Amino acid sequence: MEIKNISSGYGKKQVLYDISIQVNKGEVVLLTGGNGSGKSTLALETLYRVLAQRLYHARTPVGAYSSITGLEHIDKVVNIDQSPIGRTPRSNPGTYTGVFTYIRELFSRTVESRMRGYKPGRFSFNVKGGRCEACSGDGIIKIEMHFLPDVYVTCDVCRGKRYNRETLEIKYKGKNIADVLDMTVNQSLNFFQNITNIKT
Repeated sequence: MEIKNISSGYGKKQVLYDISIQVNKGEVVLLTGGNGSGKSTLALETLYRVLAQRLYHARTPVGAYSSITGLEHIDKVVNIDQSPIGRTPRSNPGTYTGVFTYIRELFSRTVESRMRGYKPGRFSFNVKGGRCEACSGDGIIKIEMHFLPDVYVTCDVCRGKRYNRETLEIKYKGKNIADVLDMTVNQSLNFFQNITNIKT
């Protein structure tokens, strides 16, 4: 991919002036430079926006450039920034994508869960009932050191599993909810291969 003659700025301040960039297939590119040198402007406000416009018909404004070639080799562009992946610090890929809702529902539909009257909320580490109350579902305990940085230790009660003993007794295909949260994406795709809502 090659983009030529990129120019961009803020108000009267020109950050990028007549820059061209070429990236060959299979290359990893690193942008370096001091504060305010234009790294973010080049990566996020120019390259990402140009690709988003061309690939997804995004309507975000892009700085000036004269030509772009090689887009036929690119099928997607993703902007990963430093924003939290969810509404709370407890968010994880499952909560962010919404798949954790289906996983909690699946656990609540097991025979043992129904016998005990457990609902999907029982399998949330954000609310009382199923979570470990010693660590409030964090799996870790913060120890304030006053004049030193705080120390975080694994919860002695749940041993970092985030849930209470009764909740961890519920199993789906031999795994409890904490086991599922510890799985990699590939492991969970295998584990839930027959559950359409989770697999997709």
